[in-house]
Amino acid sequence: MTGSTGMLAALPAHSLTHLDLQGLHGPVDGPAASAALARLTHLQRLRIDIWRAPYSCLAGVAQLNRLTWLELHGFRSDSEQPLQLLLAQPLPLRVLRLSSFITLPSLDLSRLTQLQEFSYRGSELPDAVFPSQLQQLELYSVGSNKLLQAVMQLQQLRRVTFSCISGASEPLLSRLAQMPALQQLVLVYHSGQQAAAAAVTWPQLPQLRELAVCLLNDGPSRRQWQTIFNGVAASTSLTKLGLEAAFRGDGDGDEDEGADGTWNASCAKLAGLTNLRQLSFTGWSQVLALGDALALTALTRLTRLELYRARAGVGDEAAAALAGSCKQLRHLDLTDCSLVSMACLANVAHLTQLTQLRLERNSGLTQQGLMLLTGLKRLQYLGVERSADVTDEVMEHFWAAMGVQQL
Repeated sequence: MTGSTGMLAALPAHSLTHLDLQGLHGPVDGPAASAALARLTHLQRLRIDIWRAPYSCLAGVAQLNRLTWLELHGFRSDSEQPLQLLLAQPLPLRVLRLSSFITLPSLDLSRLTQLQEFSYRGSELPDAVFPSQLQQLELYSVGSNKLLQAVMQLQQLRRVTFSCISGASEPLLSRLAQMPALQQLVLVYHSGQQAAAAAVTWPQLPQLRELAVCLLNDGPSRRQWQTIFNGVAASTSLTKLGLEAAFRGDGDGDEDEGADGTWNASCAKLAGLTNLRQLSFTGWSQVLALGDALALTALTRLTRLELYRARAGVGDEAAAALAGSCKQLRHLDLTDCSLVSMACLANVAHLTQLTQLRLERNSGLTQQGLMLLTGLKRLQYLGVERSADVTDEVMEHFWAAMGVQQL
């Protein structure tokens, strides 16, 4: 933001505890901005998005002896030295979050003796020194065995999130199960090949609570998908699962393909994931055979269910059965399914904890069906397609019946 230095100097020095600087652009006088930040002596939480401002403005942060939460986003090619100098100070930070798409050769956090949570999103980090008391760690683009070995030394680590894990690191992944304090492990994959290579390891990780396989730009082959699906089905500790994929053929014939053109990834295999609270399928029209989603009715503890773009894989019967069985749902997404009669609404109307419902790209919604939902007093968002029967006026009447005034 233009004039950032003057704005910082005008802030109340002795009462401000939280500061969020988004879009910090030039012209910014680095030393003046540094001095302005240093005078905010009661600041406890600071977030700075820096794109064109000089990193010398961060020097004043080192003087904030009450700062426990720091987020820095938008690193530039000249940011490494100022960042390393800042982190070399004994800051009283408990939470540090960095986002950088500039490759850093290493990161030394050993001086942050009170740090409990660290998050790094951006280019691959080859090496790091972590403080021994760290309890939560998130790393994006994990490809270095040296980095993973550093993580293994953290005896107090309770939660770990790894995204974009390269194949070179997979042999070490199973060793995470041996970490004494680890309670929650979150893994995110963006490569079909890497997810398939790791799938055999997932069931060996009892701490694996959340798994996301997001493959829109690198769809797995049929064989890779079956390997991924089998690994998921055997990971019985999962509480959150997201599978988002575009699929490709691999020239291995039609041995796994059903007569209807799907890949026969039976949802019955997922029936054993009874600890699941959140389940998200996106782009599964090529995977789900007609009626296959009925097997998901066994997952009665779900609070969030997304079946986006399942199309013919989720019809009226399956949707009605799911709404009738998963009574704890708070979020239900049936966008672009095959709901013709909307018979499911009779059961949806009894999901008393529902706060969000999405029914877009389905043809069967009528005004009469819509009004069945007026008993959902916790509903905050309803996504529907406008039609000759469901107009803006009808929607206004619906929300009025719910006691909600729409802006």
